[in-house]
Amino acid sequence: MTSIDQEQADHHEENLTGIDAVDRIRTLVEPTRMGFLVTVRGSRPMTVLKVDAEGCLWFLSSKDSSQNADIAADPRVEFYLANPDKSEFLHLRGSASVKVEKLIVHDLWTPVAKAWFTEGEDDPRITVIHLRPSEGHYWDTKHNKLVSGAKIILGAMIGKTLDDGVTGSLAPGAP
Repeated sequence: MTSIDQEQADHHEENLTGIDAVDRIRTLVEPTRMGFLVTVRGSRPMTVLKVDAEGCLWFLSSKDSSQNADIAADPRVEFYLANPDKSEFLHLRGSASVKVEKLIVHDLWTPVAKAWFTEGEDDPRITVIHLRPSEGHYWDTKHNKLVSGAKIILGAMIGKTLDDGVTGSLAPGAP
């Protein structure tokens, strides 16, 4: 067995669809919530305020923001999230839309949002970005940084990869 074959054998691949993909998205997003929303024209840090039952991500944004203009020009987006403390990473591709709906704003509202929307929940500039992922990929070591680091050091000492992480594709809209 070559070292590449051994490395692939040590690393578990788990491709997820439907509710399993949604659960993994939620598990990876909820502890961190902060990631990069990438449009065809640029990227910017955004906070995910909700992951719904279909795996869709929800954000608050301003009517006059560059991301709203970018989404209006081309709804194709990507979202990247990293949780380095747990060595977890997520990449999603999908389409986004911008909505102006007071009930959704109320559902997503947090006191911290007032830093951007000074008039509160009724600020006329508030819009909602709805990202519907079509596909994605994740990496999850299943351990915190300390355990992962110890496994790397031990693996280097014995000349063997001790990676027992999980990686795979995500298709939340698939059955």
